[in-house]
Amino acid sequence: MPLTAIVAATLLLTSAQADQGGSQARPTNPYEAIIDRFSMMGKFNGLVLIQQGPRRIFATARGIADFETNRKLTLDTAVHISNITMQMTAALVLQLVGEGRIGLDEPIATYLPWFTRKMAERITIRFLLTHSAGLNNMDTALPKNSDGIGGIYLQRDPSLFTPRAMVEKYGMGSLSFEVGNTFKENNMDFIVLGAVLEAVSGKPYSELLKSRILKPLKMKNTSYVTTESLPPAAAKSSIAVGKNFMALPQLVAANLGPAGAVVSTLEDLLRWSEGLQSGTVIPKSAFAMMIKPDFKFGYTAFGCASYPVEAGGRLFNVVDRRGSFYASQSSLLMIPVEKLTIIVLATTDTSDLGSVYTRRGIVFNLLEAWASTTTSIAKKSP
Repeated sequence: MPLTAIVAATLLLTSAQADQGGSQARPTNPYEAIIDRFSMMGKFNGLVLIQQGPRRIFATARGIADFETNRKLTLDTAVHISNITMQMTAALVLQLVGEGRIGLDEPIATYLPWFTRKMAERITIRFLLTHSAGLNNMDTALPKNSDGIGGIYLQRDPSLFTPRAMVEKYGMGSLSFEVGNTFKENNMDFIVLGAVLEAVSGKPYSELLKSRILKPLKMKNTSYVTTESLPPAAAKSSIAVGKNFMALPQLVAANLGPAGAVVSTLEDLLRWSEGLQSGTVIPKSAFAMMIKPDFKFGYTAFGCASYPVEAGGRLFNVVDRRGSFYASQSSLLMIPVEKLTIIVLATTDTSDLGSVYTRRGIVFNLLEAWASTTTSIAKKSP
């Protein structure tokens, strides 16, 4: 349904409610209408936050955090953000690049002498950041179970919950494609980057993340999972079974490491987005490098995608970081020149976050609502 139709339907519904009882009418807006529509279709269970500069445009929590106990989601509920973690790992790499301790075009053999030599001499840090390193996809390293879950994410061996251990066991086989020729997203690329970060700094990835990102940005409700289970207060990812939902307790997020083992909240992710764009996390010149797409691989940038999209009759350059880990789905969308952040976190496999690039789903609908109702604050070129 086009946005104009959603807005029109919202106005008609509000008018009808007022006619039937005045005090029963519930004021709404385009963002609420979108979330209401997807929720009623069973296509959203999660959290939303839209912020432009200091202005809070919209925030809501819809649905259930734990279907076993019927605990409801709140705006403060922590959620597994899966591959948004990659953006944080990319920022840590760029911090050490800025300090002269890592070179973007340096082969990983420089930092990981234990990595298979013939591969390590050809794979550079840049290739890992752009998913063009040719490493085998770790999702297929072990057979799937009856629920279709990759066996590698069912491993409960604590000795594997470090980047080096995971890389040594599953990341050093033969290449799946020629290094630097193709884009293919692979969690292992960023787990290798985590191993590089640890080797160069001499510190565990968890400590680097905490000291260099979480603590400076006051992300007090964000954690890096290094155990079998998510924090008890975090929402449980759940899959639809008939008309009900069932949690997936067998999943072990720690196996994702620097590619996706972070749990966070809406407010903390907003701090991350604003800190990244403002130059607090990395210099603005480094952020510009981070979001500059390598057109050889489409719109792939470092730990994110960066591309133009039309919404509300206007053209925007967006920075898009999405994540999914079976039922968990996450999206962090930025338009830096507009100081805009849209965060959508979902905890069920039926939630339809869609794709901003293909102009469909919840996130794009929210972007179009914002573009259709908000005046640009981007500075005009003289």
